Amino acid sequence: MHDHQHLARGENTLNLQLAGELIASLLDRGSCGAADHLDRHVAFTITPGRHRDTYIEECHRGFFTRYAEGRPPTRCAVEDIPTGGLAGFWPTVVR
Repeated sequence: MHDHQHLARGENTLNLQLAGELIASLLDRGSCGAADHLDRHVAFTITPGRHRDTYIEECHRGFFTRYAEGRPPTRCAVEDIPTGGLAGFWPTVVR
């Protein structure tokens, strides 16, 4: 069974969709605002119907585990080794 089993052919993974949210934040603000990006990240990920990806990277699972404990988004980051998070790196570099 494929990790991203419910995505249509050509549909972006959750990581790439979140990179799109980062791009929108950069375009709306003209800079990389951590608070705006975190707000968009949380809203996008927890809003039903926003994405259909069944595979959520460990970094996102860890973030939301801490978020569910009541931590503010700025204190929810976890250390992660996989490269899936690199999707959000490129919009920042291009900006």
